[in-house]
Amino acid sequence: ALSLCLTNPTQPNPTQNFQQERIQTDQMVSKRNRDAVDEDETPPQSPVGVASVNERRRVTAKKNMAASPGLGIAPQDGSGGAFGDGRLRKKERQRAYCTEMYTLNSDFATWAAWAKNDRVPSGPVHDYEAAASQYIKTAAAIKRKYSSDSWDVLTFGTNEFGQLGQVEDILEKSRPCLVKSLHGYGVTGVACGGLHSISVTDGGTVDTWGANDDGGLGVYGISTSYAPIPVKGFIPSAYELAQNVPNANYTWRDLAGGSQRQRHFTWDVKDPNIKLESKYQEKMKSVSAGDGHCLALSNTGRVYFFGSYKDKEGKAWRDIQPKDDPREYPDDIPVVKLAPKEEENPEPGRRTKMAPRERQDWPIHVWQMPGKVTQISSGFCFNAAIVETGTGDSDSASASKPICVTW
Repeated sequence: ALSLCLTNPTQPNPTQNFQQERIQTDQMVSKRNRDAVDEDETPPQSPVGVASVNERRRVTAKKNMAASPGLGIAPQDGSGGAFGDGRLRKKERQRAYCTEMYTLNSDFATWAAWAKNDRVPSGPVHDYEAAASQYIKTAAAIKRKYSSDSWDVLTFGTNEFGQLGQVEDILEKSRPCLVKSLHGYGVTGVACGGLHSISVTDGGTVDTWGANDDGGLGVYGISTSYAPIPVKGFIPSAYELAQNVPNANYTWRDLAGGSQRQRHFTWDVKDPNIKLESKYQEKMKSVSAGDGHCLALSNTGRVYFFGSYKDKEGKAWRDIQPKDDPREYPDDIPVVKLAPKEEENPEPGRRTKMAPRERQDWPIHVWQMPGKVTQISSGFCFNAAIVETGTGDSDSASASKPICVTW
């Protein structure tokens, strides 16, 4: 703030005059503020005239409030506690949430009692595993329905490769705009890559959109996507080095080996876009993105990678795919030169999965991590992670010691 004072040198005491003028100004401002706050207390010279002025001001204020976007969340008269757009007040929302959860828990308890006595009727839910999976999905849907936190994804910038998640006709957005296809999906995290974007939901699912030139979308066979697409295949390797992570329900060795393969798969296990049920896959809790790659961190502390890194010459590199991961490129993909001593005799007619060169078009488990990962971050062509080593028991000699790992 800047204040200027002009004085007249002919006055014998200019400071006193300035102080008197300031006092008069303050009195005028104070009076004007009182009039603006409570006009009804001002003695009107013409009651009819003042009443009409006040009425016009109330009408104008009401119109301004109606045009305000914040009024949409205010309860309307005669709404019975519900908001104007059908939403509920906080207490009613909590009551409705508890009511639906009580009904769900009662139904599940009834089903469990029948199942204990082998009286469960035939149908889509006929075993504990399917029932538990359905219960989790239903409970998550109820939580999202009545949650006070409504998370949406807003994007802005250039959209020439679909990195904004908008339609192809939109080339640029100078203001944040809603990604409509992710509305209501409970997105909890987002990250921006070079020409692609990635998001993760409270249900543990991952979506990507944008350019796929470097494999940053994690879906094989797609060049560019102007709308979010789901990423599948987050299954850990049985050869991981970390010792303090929870045991995985399923690993690639479990799903693709021996009799287990016939049990879990009725399709080509080598398909890069193999379709797996959600119960076989891990749930993600955070994501990060670099120039042409992405990382995803599961709720068990495992890291997954897809895309490619690039060196100073522009050559693409990737993390090494685990030995028990059966997915591979089709036979029409040419073989690339291998890094020294990576694989001696690759099968002809395809690119070997052990070569760390070129891009990675589907998620693979970064099995070399030395412990449970708690945080991930990505730079242009590198990554960093906070890793807990040891058993995590504070009383033991091998207590958890967070370290930073980069690659």
